[in-house]
Amino acid sequence: MVNSENKTPVFGRPSLFWGASLAAIGCAFGFGGVAHAQAPASDPKASPIEEVVVTATKRGQRFVEAPVSVSVVSEETIRNTGATNFSELATLIPSVVFSQQQSSVQSNVGIRGVTTAGGSAALEPSVGIYVDGVFTDRTYIGIGDFNDIAAVEVLRGPQSTLFGNSSPAGIINFVTKAPARTFGGEVRASLGNYNAQLFSATVTGPLIEDKLLGRLSFFRNTRDGYLDNLVGKDSNDNDSWGVRGRVLIAPDSPLRLTVTGEYSLSKQNCCIPQYDNVAQPLRDRFAIAAREHPFRGTGVPFPNNNLDAMEVAADGDNFTKIENKMFSFDFRWDLAGHELASITSLRGVRQFSTADIDFTGLNLLTFPHVTRDNDYISQEVRLSSPSDQPFTYLVGAYFFQKDVQEISGLVINPATAALAGGNILAQFSPSSSNIRNKNYAAFGEATLKLSDRFSLTGGLRYNYDDKFIEAQAERLRANGTALSPIQRIPTQFQNRDGGQWTYRAVAQYSWSKDLNAFASYTRGYKAFGINDDANLLRNVPGASFFFDSEIVDNYEIGTKGVFAPLNTTFSVVLFNTEYKNFQSLSSFTDTNNQLRFFLQNAASLTSRGVELDLNAAVTKNFSLIAAVTYLDSQFDNFPNAEGPSGPIRLTDRPLRDAPMWSGSLVARYDRPISDTLRIFAQGDMFYRSKVFTDQNLDPLQVQGEYTKYNARLGIGRIQDGWSLEVWGRNLTNEITFGRAGAPVFGAVTNVLPLAGQPSFPVGAARIKFTGEPRTYGVSLGYRF
Repeated sequence: MVNSENKTPVFGRPSLFWGASLAAIGCAFGFGGVAHAQAPASDPKASPIEEVVVTATKRGQRFVEAPVSVSVVSEETIRNTGATNFSELATLIPSVVFSQQQSSVQSNVGIRGVTTAGGSAALEPSVGIYVDGVFTDRTYIGIGDFNDIAAVEVLRGPQSTLFGNSSPAGIINFVTKAPARTFGGEVRASLGNYNAQLFSATVTGPLIEDKLLGRLSFFRNTRDGYLDNLVGKDSNDNDSWGVRGRVLIAPDSPLRLTVTGEYSLSKQNCCIPQYDNVAQPLRDRFAIAAREHPFRGTGVPFPNNNLDAMEVAADGDNFTKIENKMFSFDFRWDLAGHELASITSLRGVRQFSTADIDFTGLNLLTFPHVTRDNDYISQEVRLSSPSDQPFTYLVGAYFFQKDVQEISGLVINPATAALAGGNILAQFSPSSSNIRNKNYAAFGEATLKLSDRFSLTGGLRYNYDDKFIEAQAERLRANGTALSPIQRIPTQFQNRDGGQWTYRAVAQYSWSKDLNAFASYTRGYKAFGINDDANLLRNVPGASFFFDSEIVDNYEIGTKGVFAPLNTTFSVVLFNTEYKNFQSLSSFTDTNNQLRFFLQNAASLTSRGVELDLNAAVTKNFSLIAAVTYLDSQFDNFPNAEGPSGPIRLTDRPLRDAPMWSGSLVARYDRPISDTLRIFAQGDMFYRSKVFTDQNLDPLQVQGEYTKYNARLGIGRIQDGWSLEVWGRNLTNEITFGRAGAPVFGAVTNVLPLAGQPSFPVGAARIKFTGEPRTYGVSLGYRF
């Protein structure tokens, strides 16, 4: 059956886009007129609106004055929602998409429909992840368990002027808490279903009065797996802990130094997908198979053909361990109103994983030992002028280097590999790679106030990238002899370097202190790269090791302000972002009948839409936070798109993970019941329209629209002291998936007929990496 909706661009409705855009602008400027008149609040008992400062602009601007599309999730909101990781917090920011597949290492973040194409260490991210302004390079490094977070700032759209090449879709900056001048801290413990146990503790205060301040925080999170494995360990559990120490030296002197050290260790049996659309012939085939000899035997279990059952059946281990160490040194020198900043960071990440990638009770395909060692160093120096002058500026220089060593090896069941004399499938395919990337940059941004209300901002950055990869791959028989020659990346494809200019121009008009409008243009980019698959040229005719830089042109019109009658802070932004040479991941079955992936450049795509954010202190006791995003995101031209079975047509088709509509709403009621006690209740919801979960736009891999609901109820002291909460997430137990695909074992078992045995008929069967089911629990906290 053909879905007629898939014949034309799902989001290709310009009239709807511009209609929604004009309505949003009209609504925003309507608010602005009232705010400019300084009308009194509709409820004199309403709470004052929280003042939000955006630090990711590197100048510490008020939210309503920062001429960028930004969402800021405050410490209070994080605490009130009980979010312990970014996947839980992402539901408050509709423009952001978070998905995870085979392991936590392969988690991806997208903004405005644009997501990093894959988990290759050779690929730059589309969304830059920063912790206290320090770039982390890999998504999974920066978005693990939350610990002592002051705010999460999401800057949407390319940020290549201030943040460099790894931010064509935007950045996410995690701001951790600074040492305090007075003694204090917090202890918090939670218990939940699936034997969830969460504990965190923080202490802060002066170590030497007025000379040395300190902060120490710790967390420990454990939980059993929520996927019932019929033949092995339950999947998608959590076992992690971490500690962060920070000292601020000479807090009142012109020269201040903040030193931060961090260590964390995460262990997960994760992530096994569930099966869907499994036809009876496939079940029958498994009923006559066995683990040791997949083409004969007494049968193995097969999971329920229903995502709500939360069942899997994988006999091998799917395990990941990530060890993370980090040190940073942040100097700030006050030079007669100017500030000189120097931020040095050293990070080492060690990861080990095993993966049973056929995800069945059969012994077919495994990666028994995968290691990846990541070492990073970054240095940024910048000088910023006083902020109270008609002309302000910021200039700086930046250096970043990463070194990655990876060792891996695919193992195929010996009985399967031995078919036809063992000359078709290798039993063991070891591979290794060594990657070194360097990035040098000089940047600057300046603002000229032409009047009390009108200002112009311009920014410029030059990036120079130097990339090197060496990799090799082997194919070995069961006896250790070579099935084919060792493959290496040819010398002429091991190195590539080059530079790129990026720039930004902004015009901003202030109707009042609390109402601003802006229009901006930004040129962004993501650097070129080198495919790290040593088998590429031999097994994929026409493929190239090199892929080119991705160029981005972004246009925005927005307004931000305070709507006094409803005590509301609001932001409305229209955007139109055009990508050229978009870096996309292609999948294919190579000449050895193995599923492979390589990176290539799509011709172009456009992502455009409207973003609306509201934060309202409606009354003294009742508040609302709301956000809505309309998105129209599709490929304008993609002539060389490849899917697992050959060329596919993606021109004028939507991007994966690009919902047309998404929105969130948080409602909180908080009131005192005595001089010392208060009660509070909070509910939040997240809506997302349907999306394709894979870029091949398979109609069997569409996640339909859904809405998820969370709630918290609590009682506690009004000021410092204890608090007790009961909570639930995904209350309606809505089971959704973020990634899907055809079963991997289909490519291997196609050779079974050579031995006179039937293959495993894949048909419409799909594997789907599902999100968390309903969770609930109780939390006890004490602040001092």
